[in-house]
Amino acid sequence: MNEKNNDFIQVMRFLWKWKFYIGGISLAVAIITAIFSGPKFVTPRFEAYSVFYPSSTMSVSRGLLAENAYSEDDFLSIGEGEEAEQLLQILQSDIIANKIKKRYKLMEHYGIDPEEKYANHKFGIKFAKNVKSKLTEYTSIKVSVRDIDPVMAANIANDMVEIMDTIRNNILKSRALDGLKIVQEDFDAKKAYVQSLVDSMNSIAQYGVFDFQGQSEALSAAYADAISKGNQTALSSVERKLDALAKYGPTQAWLAGELEFELDQLVKLRAKLKQIKADANNMIPTKFVIDRADVPERKAFPKRSLITLISFFTTLVFSTLVFAFMEHFGEIKKS
Repeated sequence: MNEKNNDFIQVMRFLWKWKFYIGGISLAVAIITAIFSGPKFVTPRFEAYSVFYPSSTMSVSRGLLAENAYSEDDFLSIGEGEEAEQLLQILQSDIIANKIKKRYKLMEHYGIDPEEKYANHKFGIKFAKNVKSKLTEYTSIKVSVRDIDPVMAANIANDMVEIMDTIRNNILKSRALDGLKIVQEDFDAKKAYVQSLVDSMNSIAQYGVFDFQGQSEALSAAYADAISKGNQTALSSVERKLDALAKYGPTQAWLAGELEFELDQLVKLRAKLKQIKADANNMIPTKFVIDRADVPERKAFPKRSLITLISFFTTLVFSTLVFAFMEHFGEIKKS
């Protein structure tokens, strides 16, 4: 215990002996750091950020027009990890970086000559340093932008979210339009075929054949009645009708069955066409914005107070070690 007390006393004596030197050097370094980290030497940067949740991946037709609309998976539900990762991939793509670069003339803003060698590579490094997007612990996405211009930082953060939404909707719309073309062609072909069946049935109807099954029963009864009564005029009339029915009746019966089936298919195709048109012409936003980026009022970098504090304590420790080495240099040399 006494040995530990003696060591503590020795340390305190040493610090008291060199207090003006250690304190003065540490204070001087802190003042110099505070001066050179000021706006005259280091350009301050402002940070703006936007936070949003992804929406569930669902088309308009599935969310609103399908029979199971407003189910547990309706279009108002918030997306999960997979949807968030998809949107994050778009945010980090070169498409958005290039759109932002052109819109805000970032090459000039970052001081990069577009004609110089590796200009795009330099821009990519600069952009990745200043613009970041990441998943939060609550599965939302945060887009943060640092820039010397606070207004530009806020505008870029908000525009990135909107451009991301537009890009994803354009991808879905392009796919929906491809599907619409296929379904529209199928629907038009089916409609034309149904019309041909109707035309064929109308042609057969000119011969007095409308319903093969019903007319067969009715004419058979009329034929038997004409024979029993010996009515030759009626018998001749029924025979002419039976001849026409025998000639065109089977075709009419087939056409009627085919028309019923094709009409059912046409109704289903029309419903599908309605749904896919809704997907092609209307797009649901892919995000729920929680925080839009506001113009920051305080700089995010450099943190002068933090840098000054760190430099002060670092110098304090380093100078203490230096003076301790100087004081015991003789003993160290002898040993």
